[in-house]
Amino acid sequence: MRKNRSMWAAVLAVIGAQAAWGFPPYLTEWQSQYPSSTLPARMLATTGSDCHVCHHPPTRDLPGNCYRTDIIALLGGGATIADAISQLDGVDSDGDGVPNGVEATTARQDQPGEVGYSMGLVGPTGTDPCSLEPGVAITGELETAPPPIPTVSEWGLALMVLLALVAGTLVFRSQSRPQPAYV
Repeated sequence: MRKNRSMWAAVLAVIGAQAAWGFPPYLTEWQSQYPSSTLPARMLATTGSDCHVCHHPPTRDLPGNCYRTDIIALLGGGATIADAISQLDGVDSDGDGVPNGVEATTARQDQPGEVGYSMGLVGPTGTDPCSLEPGVAITGELETAPPPIPTVSEWGLALMVLLALVAGTLVFRSQSRPQPAYV
C-alpha cells in the first residue's frame, strides 16, 4: 500500500510540475530563435513570469497577447512551435507597425543593456490590443519599438555617387562648348 501511495505522490508531483511549467519548450524555442533578447528576463522582473512574453499576468490561465494568438493559430494549422515562431518573425502581431522579429531584437533606448519589446503589447504602458480590455496596462513600460533610423545602403551610396558624376559631367560639358558668335 505504501508503494502505491509513493507512486501516486510521484505522479502527482510530475503533473503538478508540468502544470506549473506550462509549456517551457515554447519559451526555450523562442529564446533559441532570439538569443540576444532579454525580453523573458524583463518580463520575469516586471510581471513575475518569463511566460508573460506570450501570456498575461497574473496567471498563465488567462488568454495571452496578440502574439500568442497568432502562435496558437499556426499551431492549430499543424505548425511546430519552431515553425510558428519563424513564420511570425516578419509579422506585426500587435499592429504597432513593427514586425515581431524586430521588436524581439531591438535594443531598448529607455533601458540600457536591455534588448526586446513585447511582440504582443503596444504603447507606453504595454497594453494588449487583442485583449477584452485593450486599455489596461500589462507591463507599465514602453512596448512599441521606435522606428528604425533609415540608413543609406551601399547600393544607395553608389547610386548617389554615380548621379553626382553624371551631373558633374553634364555641367562641365555645357560650360566647355564654344558659344556661337553673334553678329
